[in-house]
Amino acid sequence: MKYNLPRGYLSSSACDLWETNANAYREKYYLKQRGFASPYTDFGKCFADDIEKNPAKYPNIPKGDIGEFPVKWTIEGVPVLGYLDSFCTKTKTIFEYKTSIVKGTDSWSQVKVQKWKQLPFYAMCIHSMFGKFHPVIKLVVMQTEWADICKETRFGNKLIVECDKRLQFAAGSLDSPILYERTIALWEVKAMKQRLVKIATEISADYTQWQLETTKV
Repeated sequence: MKYNLPRGYLSSSACDLWETNANAYREKYYLKQRGFASPYTDFGKCFADDIEKNPAKYPNIPKGDIGEFPVKWTIEGVPVLGYLDSFCTKTKTIFEYKTSIVKGTDSWSQVKVQKWKQLPFYAMCIHSMFGKFHPVIKLVVMQTEWADICKETRFGNKLIVECDKRLQFAAGSLDSPILYERTIALWEVKAMKQRLVKIATEISADYTQWQLETTKV
């Protein structure tokens, strides 16, 4: 079966968005509206880019031998695309990174890790690509906090101090990150394949109908 998908593939976040809010999915992928961004997401992206290019800069952060490992595959006829934060090619271990505000309501916990569907999604991808995967996925959390970053400028005898609130890593968070482990069973991989096909089928039908309706206008 050939699926009619807006971008020609599905990602873990796209699957989650379709299940939780189909209208938001349509706005993002059908209408190509700009996705959500915040200082927190921007900070996380900058860290991901830096640790990929400068892994030696973060000696205490667990990692594999490849950063931003690309997952581009077809599973059960559904094209998928994603990037693992870090991947060990020898053991097939998946590492995912999260930056989390120290006192935020969305702070990570073992319960949240167990419920996060992206981890079994990635396990499904690696299993499909290599025929195996390390069952224990490692989620590494670095805590962040807001801080006043000040700049002093002197004009003659006058000292001007300008301060901005900026997000930065909390003290010690890079030396002792929080490590969560999520064990993925093979039945979860099989269940994730069924979920992927179900979502792809629903989106394909919905997108095809949307295209037909919009061409009539």
